[in-house]
Amino acid sequence: MTFTGKDRTLLIKRVATVVAAAGIVFIIASMTTSLAAHLLPMSDQYLQVLVPQAPDGKEPLALKTLDNTIEGSTLSVTGTIQNRTDFPVTGLLAVLTAQDVRYNRQTTSVPLTPADIPSGGTGNFQISITMPGQPGQYSVEFRVPDGPVVPHRDDRASSYGISEPPKVSVPTPAEPSKK
Repeated sequence: MTFTGKDRTLLIKRVATVVAAAGIVFIIASMTTSLAAHLLPMSDQYLQVLVPQAPDGKEPLALKTLDNTIEGSTLSVTGTIQNRTDFPVTGLLAVLTAQDVRYNRQTTSVPLTPADIPSGGTGNFQISITMPGQPGQYSVEFRVPDGPVVPHRDDRASSYGISEPPKVSVPTPAEPSKK
């Protein structure tokens, strides 16, 4: 046969080089473009199952305290949240987005302490960020790692000395007795 003694290692090396180059191009394209979004059936609706649910159907977290200090161009934010769900919440991140007076925007995140917040328990966070200019405004949100934002409600009114109005009981008139 004419092909019996032919060396095919050069052909195999060429095919392997082309396959490896195509794989590298595919990996880079999926990381730098929206190719992965088109190939994977993932959307924000799929990620909503990661958000814990409160028994009343409202926000699963309650913001209890929030304080900030500004020293030069450094903004420090501390606060406390409460878990309103019926089960422990694990691995939440506090995300701080700050903007300085020149409209420069920066974002940073830190894990809550403790990492496992029991049902009805509280977690604390402390975030600092240094801006190019004087910090102007900021927002804090809570997020599942690599997932969606976990909604929270603002329950800070009790920490500012605002109390609920006193409940007034109105006596009911006595019923006339029947004789």
